Amino acid sequence: MQRSLIQPTRPSRSGFTLVELLVVITIILILAGLLTVAVFGAIENARIAQVQSELTSLEKGMADFQMTFHDYPPSSFVIDESDMGWAPSERNLILKYWPNYDFGTPIAFDANGDGDTTDVIVLNGAESLVFFLGGVLSDDAAVPENRVPTGFSKNMAKPFQPGGSRVGPFHEFNTGQLRESDDFKILVDPLTSSQKAYVYIHSDDYVNPTDALDGTGMTNVYTQGSSTDNFWKSQTFQLISAGPDGRYGEGGAFNPDTADDTLVGARVDERDNITNFHQGKLAP
Repeated sequence: MQRSLIQPTRPSRSGFTLVELLVVITIILILAGLLTVAVFGAIENARIAQVQSELTSLEKGMADFQMTFHDYPPSSFVIDESDMGWAPSERNLILKYWPNYDFGTPIAFDANGDGDTTDVIVLNGAESLVFFLGGVLSDDAAVPENRVPTGFSKNMAKPFQPGGSRVGPFHEFNTGQLRESDDFKILVDPLTSSQKAYVYIHSDDYVNPTDALDGTGMTNVYTQGSSTDNFWKSQTFQLISAGPDGRYGEGGAFNPDTADDTLVGARVDERDNITNFHQGKLAP
């Protein structure tokens, strides 16, 4: 009998086994997770860089204001729209910036653009930043009821009056970042998870920053090392963003060389703060 030379064929594999599929799926999920972390990290880094850039722009606005009025803006102030009830401290501040201010002829004005001239507006540091760099608020012609900064009148006797030739604004405000706060507006950072205001503190208020820091939860401005009177930006001002977590923390001593070890516990909220005296977050 002749033996067949044809060998039986083995059945071909039709696909992956269940174990192989699970391995592939697991690898894909791991890679997707790593990619997601990388993407969100890149987005956050880009926003932090944007905050740092805005702080630099605000510093320039402060410098322009200082060149015009011979000092930086105060970081707390009380506006009297009636123009008749200015407190002595506010009168002194006004005369520092506008020596020819006419207190003898009161003319009511609408500082916050809400349609009346009867408000007494207590400004903290964040609100003072917008008022003094931006000026009085008026309705945006393009977007009714969207109140935007319009600078100050060039009439040095009545700088808070509307219309006419203007001085300022000293910063180009992104109106999408202006938010209501009590009777005025604040400039919030672009970190979508926080939407907290840029805080401003003039060096005159470093020792007693209560009014400037009102509403932030902070109790101290930043000092160098453990010293209580050696302030960062000692002759000018501090600008502070709450960072991605939206919490300012309490403030106090800051040393970039030891921040990773010292900004812990009660001060952990400060680790991601972004300021005008340190590049990037205060601690990794």
